[in-house]
Amino acid sequence: MSRRIDQVNELIQREVAEYFRRDIEFPRDCFVTVTRVETHPDLRNAKIFVSVLPFIKHAQALQMLTRARGRVQSMLNGKLFMHHVPQIQFALDPTEEHASAVESILDDLHQKGEV
Repeated sequence: MSRRIDQVNELIQREVAEYFRRDIEFPRDCFVTVTRVETHPDLRNAKIFVSVLPFIKHAQALQMLTRARGRVQSMLNGKLFMHHVPQIQFALDPTEEHASAVESILDDLHQKGEV
């Protein structure tokens, strides 16, 4: 990956995380974090991966983010000084789901005395 793409990813991640903290009111029992950004090499599109805790709230959080997408895009358009600001899309980072599944398997094995 080019240094330019890495810089754009970091900048988008930082700005969107700050926007979440400042301007989006998630439910009190829901914690949403921007885990990474993947910008296409042509800088036209960017996928913003989010982690949602507890995982059971992921559908609700993604729905809120989908509704807020236009506002987040407008904020980026105003803050990023680029010829083309990437069009954003939100996606769920599967890391938490995988970690929960592994933890569940380990708990089952521990209860059976196999670990």
